Amino acid sequence: MDQQVINLTLVILGLALSFVFAGAEAAYTVFNKLRLEIWKKQKVKLIKPLTYFQHKPEDFFSTILFGNNIANILTTTFATVLLVKFVDEGSAWLLITAGILIFGEIIPKSLFRSLVNQVIRPVSVIIYLFYWIFKPVIKFLNFLVDIFLTLFRIRHETTRDFYSKDELKLLLKEGYGDSRKKRPEMDYIDNILHFGHIRVKEAMTPRTEMVAAPDSISIEELKDLFIKHNVMHIPIYEDDLDNVIGIVFLWEFFNGAQNIKDILTPLEMVPENLSCARLMQEFKAKNISVALVVDEYGGTAGLVTMDDLIDVMFGDFPEMFEETPKIKRLNRHTWVLDGNFPLDDLSELTGIEFPQGNFETIAGLVLEKLGHIPQKEETAVFEDFRVVITKANRRKIEEVKLIKNLK
Repeated sequence: MDQQVINLTLVILGLALSFVFAGAEAAYTVFNKLRLEIWKKQKVKLIKPLTYFQHKPEDFFSTILFGNNIANILTTTFATVLLVKFVDEGSAWLLITAGILIFGEIIPKSLFRSLVNQVIRPVSVIIYLFYWIFKPVIKFLNFLVDIFLTLFRIRHETTRDFYSKDELKLLLKEGYGDSRKKRPEMDYIDNILHFGHIRVKEAMTPRTEMVAAPDSISIEELKDLFIKHNVMHIPIYEDDLDNVIGIVFLWEFFNGAQNIKDILTPLEMVPENLSCARLMQEFKAKNISVALVVDEYGGTAGLVTMDDLIDVMFGDFPEMFEETPKIKRLNRHTWVLDGNFPLDDLSELTGIEFPQGNFETIAGLVLEKLGHIPQKEETAVFEDFRVVITKANRRKIEEVKLIKNLK
């Protein structure tokens, strides 16, 4: 009876070891290695064994292989001794095979895969202890593998850590938490990850805001236009904006040009649905920095520059002569500011929590609220504040007065 208990105990031990080794292999295979970097940053406990196996995966898999074989031999040997007293040898082998398959393969691998982040650290400690106990044997196994690979001229595959978009998003989320306002680099990385999905029409200067000139304009008039609008380039069109014939850059005036045609540069045309990533590649390949955006009918939709593409990734970088949006505080609860003043910056300056929506500026918020381009003195009323239009034209809101409600 005592021997039967010992045999049963060894069978259970063998199945338990097989359970752990099979589960550990499955967990390690699907474990996101980027999470380990996050745990290091957060100083999570029990990650030293996992860190070791990250740099020495051959030790991990050799340990798993060796341990699993020991577990299966243990289970098979003593389970056979137990079962042959009750069933024939063939039935015993069938039951043993089914038991190992279910409890030593299917269940642990399914379970550990679903709970990978919870089990990977404790199970790596177990594997690490087993590795140190049988280190000479495992190192010998690795040595034999190296000899085999050398004889057949098979190289060890060197791996590099390339991370997917989802993995990088995980790093942002878990590495920095919700401190987005304090970590602008999070926005930069997030923008870069989505850069390939953004279309040119979302980055361009729309047709209604383009500064352009007819081909009949004189050099002096064109100079005045550059000065008035503080731009670095002006497209030139014939008859109307749907027939742009080229572009003039500011620096061309230093060459002493006498007429427009002398300084006119051909303008590349791109479709509005082209991805920003593809356009940036074209800019670099053709060594250009500006292109005309056309719609599906061939009409002018807008103008896009390399600066626009960079803005999409890293936020607005002002051009050489570009003015930043202005704001002036009149008293404790009143400000006068440009319509294109960013809401995020405005919230920090005023302490007002602005509604969220598909807009980024105070003008966009007002347009969303009113549903039309307002006239001067028109007011948009919100729960905690109101916005009075102080300057506007038929195309956009130029200046507003922000009044915070007193509580």
